[in-house]
Amino acid sequence: MLQVTAWITPNEGATRILSALDAHEPVTPAAAARCADLLLERGPKNVLITMASQGVYLATADATRQMAPAFNVKAIDSTAAGDAFNRGFAVSLPWGKKPLEAARYAAAVAARHKGAQPSMPSARGVTGLLKSQK
Repeated sequence: MLQVTAWITPNEGATRILSALDAHEPVTPAAAARCADLLLERGPKNVLITMASQGVYLATADATRQMAPAFNVKAIDSTAAGDAFNRGFAVSLPWGKKPLEAARYAAAVAARHKGAQPSMPSARGVTGLLKSQK
């Protein structure tokens, strides 16, 4: 399945499992870089590791390796934050955003959500956050 996957977006827990990291080893940016390279070797074209307040580690087929910082906001509700992130990422790529810009947009979506689907932020709210914290 990984051989035909364009993007894989594991969170820290899934990254530990997929990369066989020790349960006690923190997923730091350096660990995320190692895990992303390991995952890329297994087949997906691109890897985005979500790391909560640390941000997002991006590793792409074109050799981009970059950490995108998280937004400095008070967490409201982490329920479905990964779903919110993936939604934001998935909609921004067809809009023509480059992967790092799409990851920033997705992080803004996840930073502003409250709970699950009924409280997903509007595009206007996400755009406002992006403009306020460049």
